[in-house]
Amino acid sequence: MKSKYLNFFIYVFILFIFSGYGFIASEKKLPPYYLLKSINQKISSLNNNDKIVFKEIAKNQNINYLETTLIPLEFLEFNLGDQNSETSTSSGAIGLFEDSIFILNKHREIIILDSNLSQTKLFKIKDLDDNNKAFFNKYKKDLRIHDLLIKKKNNEKYLLISHEKYHPNVDKHSLDISYIKLEDNFDLSDEDWNILHEGSLIKYPDYAYSSGGGQLADYDSEHFLMANGDYNLDNWVNKTDMIPPSQNLNTSVGKILKINFHKKDYEIITKGHRNPQGLSVSSFGNILQSEHGPNGGDEINIIDIDIFKNYGWPYQSLGVQYIDFNAPVKGTIGSHEEYEMPFFAFVPSIGISEILEIEGFDKRWNGDILVGSLKSRTLYRLRLNDNKVVYVEPIWIGERIRDVKQKNNKIFLWLDNQKLRIYSISEKLLNSLGREANQTELHALLESCLKCHHFGSTNPNHSAPSLSGLFDRKIGKDPEYKYYSQVLKETDLYWSKDLLQRYMINPQSDFLGTSMPAATERYTETELSEIITLLENYSSSSIN
Repeated sequence: MKSKYLNFFIYVFILFIFSGYGFIASEKKLPPYYLLKSINQKISSLNNNDKIVFKEIAKNQNINYLETTLIPLEFLEFNLGDQNSETSTSSGAIGLFEDSIFILNKHREIIILDSNLSQTKLFKIKDLDDNNKAFFNKYKKDLRIHDLLIKKKNNEKYLLISHEKYHPNVDKHSLDISYIKLEDNFDLSDEDWNILHEGSLIKYPDYAYSSGGGQLADYDSEHFLMANGDYNLDNWVNKTDMIPPSQNLNTSVGKILKINFHKKDYEIITKGHRNPQGLSVSSFGNILQSEHGPNGGDEINIIDIDIFKNYGWPYQSLGVQYIDFNAPVKGTIGSHEEYEMPFFAFVPSIGISEILEIEGFDKRWNGDILVGSLKSRTLYRLRLNDNKVVYVEPIWIGERIRDVKQKNNKIFLWLDNQKLRIYSISEKLLNSLGREANQTELHALLESCLKCHHFGSTNPNHSAPSLSGLFDRKIGKDPEYKYYSQVLKETDLYWSKDLLQRYMINPQSDFLGTSMPAATERYTETELSEIITLLENYSSSSIN
């Protein structure tokens, strides 16, 4: 009888020990936590057909993937122009109208895509009253076309473009808006281009052709908005005794204009702008505007169309001159005092471009602001609360973003390399087992690795080099990662299984001075071996 009770207590004690260790292993992630989790993950994936892995999805041709914090995206890319041109000064723009996409490329061409993303039209902008031929003969380049907008009047459709016009008799320029009627099939009518708005005549430095702004944004059935830059006529770079044009109400330079398409007149609604690069109006009438600062201080402004405001340039700025730490402003440098303060600013500058409010895309993003960038090659998502920015998420694109548009469940990016990218939510990834790390069949064993590392291409937002192709390149040679420790930079070795396992157990043993933490207490030897096998599989055989 005693033996029977003793056996019972031994079984209970053993059960208690294993249960206790199981609980502690689960909480502290002690071995064999990751191995058991990965086995469970594999079993779960076999029981759920909807939870497919990323590697299977990526076999789809022409579809690329981008992971953001809240949602995964997939995108298609279309090449709509040669990025090389010795004569072009333009970069292009996007216009959305009904179910069609209008693309202005740098070759003075307009391409129209239908809702199925099939090209329906391509035509050259010709016979525009801008004196481009005279300008080309003198300067050996084409005049810049900034933006386009499709607008209705009396049930007719019209194509509007903002562009530079050369006045050879005085060797000056103006920022104009011209329009032409579109037929029902979007062919250009046989009518001539008409001038809707002729901007102020100015003489600007040759290098300042890109500082004119020219962004167009539809406002209501009769009106639209245009942002006009100051072409560096600011008393910063170009000294003058005159009032800077952006502060002079007798000129359209450095202003945002509200233009009546029917009456062909305009009013100035703000002044004091440097180099606008973005302008949008939401369905609720919210007006967002972005502009380049000098060295620092790329601005986001919320425009109130009913209250005239002075945004300060060139009398104030959040930035300074490129050549030193000075700025010829009124008051304290970098304070923006006595003038309308930007809603938000990027310091240092990102080379800000188009801006918009997200509407009807996804409830996780709706109401946020998207901002493109040229210098940073990144799309920024700003989360707002009580009219304040809560956080900014950088989304690496890898190309100069010239224009951004959004309609329903699609986001359109026009890139300076003359490619159009169309982003949408990847429902397959959103409903799959996990984030990209798990969706590459790497499961829970790499959970700790992926707190720092990643798969796919490295971008400036990553804190560690990519694990893709680890065995295909020399140690410390991810070409896009710039922060290797010196000892890894200097080695000429490739990873082997044995070397990598020694490195993971004790990184300092072979590479003294590396910042890699040891994995001794996180994994068993079996788990380490399986991790290394997985990494090897995602080298030469990797989809990346």
